[in-house]
Parts: sequence; structure tokens; C-alpha cells
Amino acid sequence: MANRSVNVEIDRIRLSGLELMPEQATHLRALIESELGRMLSRERFGEAITAGEIATMKAPEMNLSSEPGERGLAEGVAQSIAQGLLGSN
Repeated sequence: MANRSVNVEIDRIRLSGLELMPEQATHLRALIESELGRMLSRERFGEAITAGEIATMKAPEMNLSSEPGERGLAEGVAQSIAQGLLGSN
């Protein structure tokens, strides 16, 4: 099957329970975008979803039992978003 181009555009991510300074939020957003792009490019993501717009999506809840650091948090959020897009929540 030919590769299909998938465009994912996220307007807003709401993370409850985190207190971040604006520059931390900007950095975290960039890490999430990078990680989500990496995840979606290595998976056969384009074949697993149907075309169309998703107005609102609730990603699976993510509980943090310890401090995962920015990279770990970004990976967890990106994974939750990917699972939500694939409908596996």
C-alpha cells in the first residue's frame, strides 16, 4: 500500500494538575509535538485512521506516580494523544 500523508494539527492541550511557567509550557509543547511526530511516523498510523476532523478528543488519563521529567512527560502525553487518535482508549 502506498504511503499516505497524515496531517495532525492540535490547537490546544489541557494538562490538569501541572503548574508551568509560560516558557516551560512552550518547551513542553515542542517536546510533545516532536515525540508525537516521531511516534506517528514510525507507526502505520495513516492506515489506522479515517479521514476527517476530530473537534474534541479525550485522550486516556495519564497518572504520574513520580517526577518523569520533561521528556518523560512529553512521551506520555504524546502516547495518550496517539492512543486517542487511534480510538484505543
